[in-house]
Amino acid sequence: MRKILATLLAITMVAVMAVSAFAAPSASASVIDEIVDEDGNTIQEWSDGTIVVTFADEDKDPVVMTDIADHWGKDEITKAVLLGLMIGYPDGKFHPEDNMTVAMIYTVLARIAGAEIETTGDNWIDNVAAWAEEAGIADGSDPTSDATRAQMVAFLAAAAEVEGDAADWAVESGILQGDENGELNLEDNLTRAQFAAILVRYLATK
Repeated sequence: MRKILATLLAITMVAVMAVSAFAAPSASASVIDEIVDEDGNTIQEWSDGTIVVTFADEDKDPVVMTDIADHWGKDEITKAVLLGLMIGYPDGKFHPEDNMTVAMIYTVLARIAGAEIETTGDNWIDNVAAWAEEAGIADGSDPTSDATRAQMVAFLAAAAEVEGDAADWAVESGILQGDENGELNLEDNLTRAQFAAILVRYLATK
């Protein structure tokens, strides 16, 4: 069963790391806003709601996202993409409300740490789980399960070598914010948009 799940998630991760040829703004669309950041990367917003991130590094494929222009996490998602930590899917969407898995969080943290491990292919889940255990991030168990916000906070705190309560640290440092009612919803599943926003705030503390 784990091998089957690994194969399915490997397909997902390949999708996350690539942009297909058909993912592009519509033929009738035009650029309504364009920003070039300090690193020479270009962010374009098109009239049909498509966001295109083009990297100064020509070895990196552009990232096309048609489903974030009106999303609350647009800026944070774009930043996470610019950092090379999260990527859109071949269908030209980011899928901001899809859940993150534990293994996917391990993968992003491994990239931040500059770990030299293979994060694609049939064994990527075992690779990132082993790295997480060796790095003291987590015990590496259940990597294919959907991650909760509490797990994500614990992983980030471990990566930052925080002593004390992980949730308290996350709130006090501004990494974790409550909803409109002030609830942290720690037992809820973590969406891609939520992770992008929390990831950007986390990196700002480093």
